[in-house]
Amino acid sequence: MKKIIFIDVDGTLRNDNKEVTKRTIEALNKVKSIDYEIVICTGRPADFAAKVNIECNGDRYIIFNNGAGILDTLKNKIIYQNGMNKDSLFKLYNLAEAKGFRFIIATNGTRYVNKLKHFDGTETLIEGPVKNFINNNEIVQATISCIDYNLIKSSKEEMANIPELKIVNSDKRLIDPTCDSKFTPYYDFGDINSSKGNGIKKYCEMFNMPLKDTISIGDDNNDISMFEVCNYNVAMDNAFDNIKKMANYITDDNNNDGVAKFLEKLYMEEKK
Repeated sequence: MKKIIFIDVDGTLRNDNKEVTKRTIEALNKVKSIDYEIVICTGRPADFAAKVNIECNGDRYIIFNNGAGILDTLKNKIIYQNGMNKDSLFKLYNLAEAKGFRFIIATNGTRYVNKLKHFDGTETLIEGPVKNFINNNEIVQATISCIDYNLIKSSKEEMANIPELKIVNSDKRLIDPTCDSKFTPYYDFGDINSSKGNGIKKYCEMFNMPLKDTISIGDDNNDISMFEVCNYNVAMDNAFDNIKKMANYITDDNNNDGVAKFLEKLYMEEKK
């Protein structure tokens, strides 16, 4: 019977140079050959996840934006989305504008922003009033970012108290200031019912896959819900301690082929 491995991207599948190593790709192909399905499960938007999926030879479907959506990469079609409350989004946007934060929203599988920062095609500037854009699209995730660490951290409580929204992920430094992070400090917000765990449950429900046949691999707090629903959980050595405590197995870190080492072990055990 086919089994599924749900794999986080940043800090897990990719190393700190944003690479999926040759060894990792070879290990993914090995477990695929013994009837394991590889499903990327990321906080990133669908278009980003699809590129990583091609790079690592993942399977047909992707769970994106922290479980808020599922993409069929074969048809390039979003088959599930959990949209955010628009009144709550307006409140979050108003707060972002007042404080000068960058406001990033995910819809239609990609990122739209009120202030363009990256010019490599990974994000699109919103033309016209942001509120009109929100009204006319189903938003599945909103991100607030700011280079001023103290300002964004001190604003957390105000943002987190907006009804019908919740923080689904954040820069590691906003949890532990001693962490090394290359990201601008940020908070990701989703619908109160969005999580990687709920995305996995929806996926398994849609394709009639039992949760007992699932494995998850992750490193960050947005992977907690994934660990809560999957049958067997693998934490990276670079994971937070609370993630490691939830794991059935701890592999090496993301800069030392931790995913590949676990998959190689799994392959050898299955082949016995």
